[in-house]
Amino acid sequence: MKHRHSMKVIGWTGLKSITRRCVCGHEVSRPMTKREIWARKKADLSDEVESQRQNRVCHEFDRTFRVLENRPVTIGGKKVKSLVDTGWKYEGYEFMSRVRKWAKKYPNDVYICGIDDAHFASSDIVFILHRPSPKRIWGTTVIVITQCDGKPPKEFFMYPGHASGILETLQEIGKLKSRFP
Repeated sequence: MKHRHSMKVIGWTGLKSITRRCVCGHEVSRPMTKREIWARKKADLSDEVESQRQNRVCHEFDRTFRVLENRPVTIGGKKVKSLVDTGWKYEGYEFMSRVRKWAKKYPNDVYICGIDDAHFASSDIVFILHRPSPKRIWGTTVIVITQCDGKPPKEFFMYPGHASGILETLQEIGKLKSRFP
């Protein structure tokens, strides 16, 4: 019996060609039709809107607390203007205070935990959720703002799996008996 290909789209090259692959490994590429180009543009626009929505709180944080400059950047051999992060507007206790005040606008998306920095001075860890919908979390931006060491805040991003690993570790640490009553 002859194999009948069951083709599924696996990718496209810009708005030029579309590639389909069968489970047997057979691939076919062809130019995109006008309708496919229109659908791809519509999907790209939808993806952009979705990205803006899920990252809106973090983008607001960046606009409020980062120094962003319009600079030419080379992407794919073309020079385009892009916002470039050149640092933070504040540091230390002043930054912590301003972030705490700002976070009150986003009680369901921004969480702040107190810690001590290397100088045993109060510092903050700020968690900013990226939500594609109110019930889902795409990931979390985490910023550590130290009060006294004079170093700029450190930032990293966690996908939900990363957060689960950190949570498990913190729960294990929490089970250890403390020296202090």
